[in-house]
Amino acid sequence: MQYPQFLALAYKIPYISSFNFLQKIKVALQKEGLTIDKIGFSGTLDPFARGQLLIAVNRYTKLFPHINKDYKTYLATVFLGCQSASLDTENILAIKEVKTRDLQQIKSALHALKGRMNFTPPKFSAKHINGVRAYQLARANKDFCLPQCVMDIKECQLLTYNHPFISFKITMSEGGFVRSIAERIGQFLECNASLCYLERLSEGNLAYHKCVDSDKIIPLQFDYNGMRQKLKLVLIDIQNALKYDTINLIDYAKEAWEGKKIYLDNTHANTSTSNKIYLADFGKHYGIIEITTQREIKYIVNRIDKC
Repeated sequence: MQYPQFLALAYKIPYISSFNFLQKIKVALQKEGLTIDKIGFSGTLDPFARGQLLIAVNRYTKLFPHINKDYKTYLATVFLGCQSASLDTENILAIKEVKTRDLQQIKSALHALKGRMNFTPPKFSAKHINGVRAYQLARANKDFCLPQCVMDIKECQLLTYNHPFISFKITMSEGGFVRSIAERIGQFLECNASLCYLERLSEGNLAYHKCVDSDKIIPLQFDYNGMRQKLKLVLIDIQNALKYDTINLIDYAKEAWEGKKIYLDNTHANTSTSNKIYLADFGKHYGIIEITTQREIKYIVNRIDKC
């Protein structure tokens, strides 16, 4: 196997947890001959949801905090009149018929979402409460409260309104919950509302559907619920994924690989009034570094092999 470590995008199928989906990928990769010390994903997708999942293998798992994924885009459908403990189709308590809303009411409800919003995350979520996942406490009927969070809604576009279903496309900040958006829509329209469809389209500038035809693909197969599933892992160039500009420091490759203290010459001087973080290209490897105003390199993540 020629990819000992990498970043990749996968398309999660619905009705499987993100964790179990990742384990399926791990086993499939091992069958292809890849030795995996560590594998992880960024951004949990609810079990009923589908769409893009960002995956890292081995040392590339250290890159998650440095990836440009501040905003994520989803397709979603809200079911008006559906009351659910988890604000989706998994823990439905009741479904009541509600009157048809005027199209302008629907547009106003979505328009009201834009901007910064305080919200309480769903109790059925991957948030931690004293080291325990919130959804585990919710399933055990434990009484607990989650602190309020803030999310920023950059875009919210109505796609269709076919009563009682509202479909829309939304771009929101990392850490936000589309299920909480469904709840807020219901509050605006004065009825219960839950998500019945959710698909993640993109994270930052990474979009699975736009690069699934790339030649940098790892095809995999795994069994789920008695059916053979085919999957494509789309390999991602970290220069396109990270938040930082790339700086060429091949002349310092040996010192960097050995982790030595480096002071850059005037050619690479930091002319800003504050320290700056870069993805350093050292030829055979990368490093995430901070260059101080005194031209000293401080290693943040060093010796990142090129895949």
